[in-house]
Amino acid sequence: MTNVTALRFHELGESIMFQPTRGLLVSLGIALAFATLISRVPLNQTDVWLHLGFGRQWLETGKLNASALTPIVMPEAPGLNSYWLAQCAIGWSWQVGGVAGIQALHALAILARLLAMALLLRACGVPDRRLVLVVVVTIGLALGHAPVFRPQAMAETFAAPLLILVLWPGLMWWPWIVAGILLGTWGLFHGSFLIGFPLATAVAIGQGLQGNSFKERILPAGRWLAMGVIAIAILTVLHPSGFHALSDAVDMGRNRAVRLQDEWRPLWTNRSIIPMMLWAASVAWWAWAMAVACRNEKIPWSCLLPGLILALTPLLHQRLLVWWYLSAPILVARAFRPDFAVQAPITWRAWAGLAAATTLAIAASGPWAAFAQKLPERELVAAATPVALAEALAGTIQPLDANRPTGRVFASESLGDYLVWRWRPRAPVLLHSHVHLLPPEHYETCLRVKWALPGWEAQLDQWGV
Repeated sequence: MTNVTALRFHELGESIMFQPTRGLLVSLGIALAFATLISRVPLNQTDVWLHLGFGRQWLETGKLNASALTPIVMPEAPGLNSYWLAQCAIGWSWQVGGVAGIQALHALAILARLLAMALLLRACGVPDRRLVLVVVVTIGLALGHAPVFRPQAMAETFAAPLLILVLWPGLMWWPWIVAGILLGTWGLFHGSFLIGFPLATAVAIGQGLQGNSFKERILPAGRWLAMGVIAIAILTVLHPSGFHALSDAVDMGRNRAVRLQDEWRPLWTNRSIIPMMLWAASVAWWAWAMAVACRNEKIPWSCLLPGLILALTPLLHQRLLVWWYLSAPILVARAFRPDFAVQAPITWRAWAGLAAATTLAIAASGPWAAFAQKLPERELVAAATPVALAEALAGTIQPLDANRPTGRVFASESLGDYLVWRWRPRAPVLLHSHVHLLPPEHYETCLRVKWALPGWEAQLDQWGV
């Protein structure tokens, strides 16, 4: 049945309805406002600059040669190709609009995730009030990391709809087929796609536990297998590392240099208590919602099992907080019975209001302001970005051969990224944030110098800094 107020999709005798509602329009408006605010955030001095350098390499040569940008690298380092399409997207955005182009990419990635989440949750029967709450909570939990652009922002665009699709009500196959495509595409953008496999496995086990018949208990395993085969096929054919994309991402996570970074340490080691408090509050909210759902119906195993995994993993690696914050609101929304009651149709005035809000958001966005006012790069990047230093020393910097530790520049990881980008090729910068490319022994030595441990001055002299 098709009419102006609702769309119903029939498969295996089940009916799933999508209907535009006021709650959906409010959610879209909130997402649009948040993305507009993000677009006005100055580009932070994170690993984006070295990703930009690699992205330009991919676009210009069709391959990645890390030693052409930074001399101290491990040949064929694990994770070298883990950001392939994300780096290409960053490089292309820079080519089109410079820093403003990257800001636009950042805002569009966040907007796409929020829109996909709102649309799919509404199609799953999440009622208006709960839908708006989920969008607001999702944005609230993302405030700590969303303003900082990293390739991870593009990965989140695939992770959110993937989780919703594998949680889709009923016994239909097509959501898991689409989820397999999303998982494989996620792997082309970011090495964090590995999280998708245990996440989908936990959902499939939970759905099997919730089943009332043999078919309902065994079918989730078949859908999970189909999803995995599709994802691996996409990676094998399209990823630069081919079938080894999975093992490559695992080896990158096991890299000793990577594990020395603060974000890969347990959450309880964080110097600030705020991340721990926010994590505890989010876990308490999710646990309360699961308890309420259990009282109203059967135990929602498909939302309980993945929630337990994602809630506890940050205690081992706080970098995984991002994926917990992304998933918790979705798991809460899907723990309750869907509501497919047909509601009053949206009036043309509401659609006109959304169109006007979209026009206003574009006009108020950072990239549009940069284009209209012809703002220079230094006004679009974070204040700590060493633009002046890079410009002042640009004429005195000479490229160096690989792994010849003399005449170097020592800076922190985030500052080093920008200097590597500005002083390419073979910039003589000893440290940058892509530590998975560095020999672990070299990174450990850099940390001793950074923390001013005994012998740091002698080490700088040895490097010729």
